[in-house]
Amino acid sequence: MWFRAFRRASFGAVLALIALGAFAVRLAAIYTRSTNFGFSDATYFYTQGRALAHGAWFVNGLPYLMDGHKSPSAVHPPLFSMVLGLFSFLRFESIRSQQVLTAAFIGVGTVVLVGLAGRRLASARAGLIAAAIAAISPNLWTNDRLLLSESLVALLAAAVVVAAVAYTQQRTPTRAFAIGALLALLTLTRAEGLMLFVLLAVPLVILGGSGATARTRVRDLALVAVAGALIVGPWALFNLSRFNAPTFISTNDGGVLADSYCNATFNGIKVGWWEEKCLPPARPGDESQESRRLRKQALDYVRGHTKAVPRVVALRVGRLIELYRPWQTALLDGVEGRGLAVARAGTIAWFLVMPLGIAGIIVLGARRRPVLPIVALVAVSVLTGAVFYGSPRFRVVAEVAMILSTGVALDALWSACNATRQGTRLSPVAS
Repeated sequence: MWFRAFRRASFGAVLALIALGAFAVRLAAIYTRSTNFGFSDATYFYTQGRALAHGAWFVNGLPYLMDGHKSPSAVHPPLFSMVLGLFSFLRFESIRSQQVLTAAFIGVGTVVLVGLAGRRLASARAGLIAAAIAAISPNLWTNDRLLLSESLVALLAAAVVVAAVAYTQQRTPTRAFAIGALLALLTLTRAEGLMLFVLLAVPLVILGGSGATARTRVRDLALVAVAGALIVGPWALFNLSRFNAPTFISTNDGGVLADSYCNATFNGIKVGWWEEKCLPPARPGDESQESRRLRKQALDYVRGHTKAVPRVVALRVGRLIELYRPWQTALLDGVEGRGLAVARAGTIAWFLVMPLGIAGIIVLGARRRPVLPIVALVAVSVLTGAVFYGSPRFRVVAEVAMILSTGVALDALWSACNATRQGTRLSPVAS
């Protein structure tokens, strides 16, 4: 009886129950795991957020909190630090309270948006299935617990899918502007979001839907560009005014390139990964100058090892999609703070989602439903892993995309099974 009542419940009611379950899962993860982040990206976001709340604008937060030293910092784009800064400003300064707020507003928000995106892509049932998977996926809730920017990336990726599918259903200036704004916010969370302007926005406006005039397409492309410039532009101008070397989004590219283009990551057990020992001792100068030096070091290494690059890129992608040394990748990823058990659970979850996600993409294509938002998100993850290294953290936008397409695949399977049962009931009994 309860199952029938559940089936009769409205989409909103069921999605609310799933969201409540997602919050419970995240609370359990928060209160059963350590909150000692060490010198990690989470520490950077948390301390920079606290510094923002105290009026120190985008400095390296740890030295500021320890002795008041203000050094300009853009190791990561600003948006997630701003979110944590808002929590600190509202007097929620402890790590635990910020974990709970991140889970409540960002983690649960991601689950809700995944449900809405799935409904727009295929059906209400597909949306609810995708939301349920997102609610329990270790590759999503672990970011909420660790206070990593990938938590916000997942939410924005789901919002981008909702906006992109809505745009294909009806082209309006508002929807075109919304796509540009969301992509800009994603860029201010992780810099690779900038690729989606080329991989998603441009083809979506030019090819998406039918009956649009050339003038409409030009108008919508302009609106996407204006929205992006209005949101990303102030941050880029701010960085250009405070660093010695030109910096637009982040100063982190040099370091990430240097520790992934070296002997330790082109050969041996860490091939396709990163190695902190590849970074030379820091020299005098600000972050932008250090990033420029490290970028040059990486490019010099590439020039001397061009023949090895295709193999290493393939292995990076193999690590990213868990087809090359998945258990070792889980071990390496677990060291970054997730813990080995959670990292392995994430690997298993990806193994389950990946084939079903591919099937869902095929179903969407066969039904002539929008496939581009899903494919574009996957492409961003693959390109990021290919250029840098095969960390599951770089897979978060692909994770959202594949969870959505998994919902589509399971919904299609459900419909096929129902149709088979109905056909069996209606078929005449052979005499």
